[in-house]
Amino acid sequence: MVIANLDRIQRAVIDNSGSGTVTLIAASGSKRIVVLGMILTTSVATTWEFKSSAATFTGPMTLSALTLDITALGDRTFPWFVCGAGTEFQVVLGASVQLSGVVYYIQE
Repeated sequence: MVIANLDRIQRAVIDNSGSGTVTLIAASGSKRIVVLGMILTTSVATTWEFKSSAATFTGPMTLSALTLDITALGDRTFPWFVCGAGTEFQVVLGASVQLSGVVYYIQE
């Protein structure tokens, strides 16, 4: 399967220990962040909420210690999340955990 604009896809390696709002992808000038997929894992059960620094994308989701794999890069016709121009892609963690993984995205 061919992924359009493969050379534009970037990845952010996630390695964070803590709770509260965690920036997964920093803002870059006036560009939008378009999240195409991700693999994230936590060390213990917690709540997760995906957002940008300007908008909330999901409500709090209670998840056990697990791997969240939403990497359907080649099978999607739309992105998972689109952050407004100049905003960060973030996750809010309800407990202090080790958060690890990778986020695939483009900036436009």
